[in-house]
Amino acid sequence: MSDKKKIPAARWRSTPRLKGLAAIGQGPRGMELRANEVTLITVAPHYGGGHRIVTGWYWYGMGQNTCGSPVATLEDAKAQAAKFYKDNKDALVAQE
Repeated sequence: MSDKKKIPAARWRSTPRLKGLAAIGQGPRGMELRANEVTLITVAPHYGGGHRIVTGWYWYGMGQNTCGSPVATLEDAKAQAAKFYKDNKDALVAQE
């Protein structure tokens, strides 16, 4: 048997909905990249200008934050985050 640790499989899921009165003013939900029930990367809407005006999407996690350079769509932000995870997932195994 190999001594190499298995890299966890990561899956996307929607950010949970807010509950109660908070749900009335909730903006668009983001996404979470999760592995073993742990959130690794979160994609969230970037608000600018007025109240709840989405100006783009950014992601954060694994020591990175792209809030300073948001992209136009949720799919673009997810693609960037997935590429970062793919390129750096070996670091997760080394930390365990």
